[in-house]
Amino acid sequence: MKIGIFTGTFDPFTIGHQNIAERALPMFDKLVIAVAVSKLKHASEEISKRVEDIKAVFPKECSELVDAEDASKGYRLEVVSYDDLTIDLAHRLGARFLVRGVRSGQGFRVRKG
Repeated sequence: MKIGIFTGTFDPFTIGHQNIAERALPMFDKLVIAVAVSKLKHASEEISKRVEDIKAVFPKECSELVDAEDASKGYRLEVVSYDDLTIDLAHRLGARFLVRGVRSGQGFRVRKG
């Protein structure tokens, strides 16, 4: 199964985040939106509230998982929270792909090196 992870603090989950997730959904059998707990950032919303808010944006995609062989039934989407390393989450989920948005070329250069 091809699993992608879209990580962030999502505080708040914006229409830009929604757009990235919607574009990523067709690329994977399952997309996991992983809400990170950051000790370096002061969140305006509790983690559980952010998870529920994101699920509310994708009610069809977050419903009961469908057979991966029949993509016509809809996409698979899971929203989780995590407080460890993204690589550890990826190993637990069996994910091999990381979905990222880039705000500008500068943001890419910072992440790259």
